[in-house]
Amino acid sequence: LGRENDEEIDKVELPERSIEITAGDSHTAALSESGIVYAWGTFRDGSGVLGLEQKKIAKKPMRFKLRDRVAKISSGADHLIFLTAT
Repeated sequence: LGRENDEEIDKVELPERSIEITAGDSHTAALSESGIVYAWGTFRDGSGVLGLEQKKIAKKPMRFKLRDRVAKISSGADHLIFLTAT
């Protein structure tokens, strides 16, 4: 899942219900009912961690700040695609 797990419970807390989940080699993303995308983990290349926003692993879900509502998400090994609703 691209995050630390110091507890036995393997759970990710998000502020609202998710309608889609997608995952790549080192990241996971969730699309909320209201069209907001949250992701955690990282993207990588041959030299290591590229990050999602910064060059480090996002261990907690981070919100992508987009101006349009997202309708669909999809992941590849090291990419994440958004299809907007407008």
